[in-house]
Amino acid sequence: MKLHNRFFKQVISLLSKKEFIVLSGLFTIGVIFRLWFIQIVPQPLLIGDQYDYNRYAVGILHHGLFALSSRLYGFPLFLAIIYGFFGEGNTNAVIFIQSVLDVSTAFLVFWMAQKIFKKSIQAYLVLVLYLFNPFTSNFAGLIVTEVLSVFFVILVFATFLLFLEKKTLSTGISL
Repeated sequence: MKLHNRFFKQVISLLSKKEFIVLSGLFTIGVIFRLWFIQIVPQPLLIGDQYDYNRYAVGILHHGLFALSSRLYGFPLFLAIIYGFFGEGNTNAVIFIQSVLDVSTAFLVFWMAQKIFKKSIQAYLVLVLYLFNPFTSNFAGLIVTEVLSVFFVILVFATFLLFLEKKTLSTGISL
């Protein structure tokens, strides 16, 4: 918790007021783009894997964790938490949260690009490319694991990059 607070304070202190406004605007535009893109290219909901994930999430809400060996529980638990807050089967809430999570992934990639390239223009290019990438944007409109999985994979890489920057064992263990 302490490391995360330091991370957010560091990010905010590095941003000028103008850059904060630009990044906040890009975040908002990224979420709106995903929601718009999902509307113009709708995908069928709750078929195939989506049906299974939804069924497991509803089962978790009603019965707690129960034994089924065909799927892991990570994504259904994510869905169950959303359903617990916003109502069972509320796919609109899932789509909105996945849109925000996908845009958050874009900003993690942006932060990593700033660390790697040391120049702002390349980092902004990476951010814009990810924000308006139709492939990842489309997954936000489906009830599948990709958005959550990509977020955690990028989070692991960002954490590793932070560890390489700090180069201390205590930082690596605390991450």
